[in-house]
Amino acid sequence: MNILDYVTVENIISKKNCNELIGLTDKQQWSKHWWEYGQQGLDEMSYEEKELDVQFSTVEMQEIINPYIQTATEIYLDKFSEDDLANTGNKNDGIKMQGLVTEFTSPRLNKYEVGTKMRKHYDHIHSCFQDRKGIPVLSFVGVFNDDYEGGKFLVRDKEYVLKTGDILIMPSVFLYPHEVTEVTKGTRYSFVAWAF
Repeated sequence: MNILDYVTVENIISKKNCNELIGLTDKQQWSKHWWEYGQQGLDEMSYEEKELDVQFSTVEMQEIINPYIQTATEIYLDKFSEDDLANTGNKNDGIKMQGLVTEFTSPRLNKYEVGTKMRKHYDHIHSCFQDRKGIPVLSFVGVFNDDYEGGKFLVRDKEYVLKTGDILIMPSVFLYPHEVTEVTKGTRYSFVAWAF
């Protein structure tokens, strides 16, 4: 298998829910995204004038988004089940995927207006999750609209064209550097979440 085979996209969020979520985000206050470096005690912006806006999801938003994250996770884990990963033909020699994911972070909402972007990074995160030890197992990016220009999502410099209702899932390790290019027209609404 190729390393990019572990990046998947599922179109599962209904357009109605996507529109509802955009409306809900517009009722909440946005703030500029900060990079956290807990161990070094540093916080920074990548590009002060180009940094995207973020907000944490409300309970109402989570009730809409979380079932889709759960469904996407089940599809992902089924795709890479023990039968697919076993080399010997003996099912007991395969990798057990059940129990790999036991909890999820609350989704964080992202808004990219014209001129904003997300720098290239990887999700080997250990500093911004309270009451959790270690790093996440899976990263999720969900997209609520596609009526914008620019804002390309790149993983290892490969573009993934994300449409309204898509959830992209990938491992949360250094092998998957990713970024969102600068939005040139419209506003890009999305969410990110992580699984442990």
